[in-house]
Amino acid sequence: MTGIIDIETAPVLDYALLCARSGRFVVDLSACAFADCALLSVLLRARRPSELVLAGPLPMGIQWLFEHTGTLGAFTLASDEGSSVGEGAPGAA
Repeated sequence: MTGIIDIETAPVLDYALLCARSGRFVVDLSACAFADCALLSVLLRARRPSELVLAGPLPMGIQWLFEHTGTLGAFTLASDEGSSVGEGAPGAA
């Protein structure tokens, strides 16, 4: 994902994850300039029944969003999209 993910753009990601609702999904947020609770809502919904991996490094604003909402530990984190192919521990950076 690149650019801004907010109330106007998050539905595109939500729809994509909904349409492909099985297996393992990697969402690379490293190039995301801004995100708000709309992104957080989409990602929290997408965790089940799929395995959702967030590839990073996470931009500071997104890291702050997850930390201050107490949701960082709800996701499997990978240092980059390539390393997300292997095993990842929930909440590991």
